[in-house]
Amino acid sequence: MGYVQNNAIRLIAFEVDTILCRRVYDPNIPLVNNQTLKATTSHGIAYENSVIYAPTGTNGALLAIDTTKKRRLYNMLII
Repeated sequence: MGYVQNNAIRLIAFEVDTILCRRVYDPNIPLVNNQTLKATTSHGIAYENSVIYAPTGTNGALLAIDTTKKRRLYNMLII
């Protein structure tokens, strides 16, 4: 399984061999005028022990998702 994060800060799980999308997690980052904030950035994701750690945009929060149980562990402000 591979994992990426798109410009809307959604986490996407896909099969590496077929490139088929299997799951999408949307942290529901608020939109302005139906668009993602231009200042919204992602500095990549990390993966360790079946957990994905990802930023959630300009609010400075860190999201953790357990990939085996397919559930969010936490979403905490870090700054």
